[in-house]
Amino acid sequence: PATFGNILDAESHVSNIVERGFTMTHRFRIGSRVVVEGEEVRVFAKATGDPENPIKTVDPGPDIRAIIEGRHSF
Repeated sequence: PATFGNILDAESHVSNIVERGFTMTHRFRIGSRVVVEGEEVRVFAKATGDPENPIKTVDPGPDIRAIIEGRHSF
């Protein structure tokens, strides 16, 4: 485990891409030892204004998709 005062190296990357979202994987290391690993799922969504269905997934468009897929350089 990590304790107060340890210096952790953080690594995050897109590990899966689907039509309207993607998964980020995160790893934290002390040296070469992984001490924490986790995932988060992100989706592209917008508010609908409908209280019954308050959000709706949307297509991110080609520019955002290119960034997520690593096909765009800054």
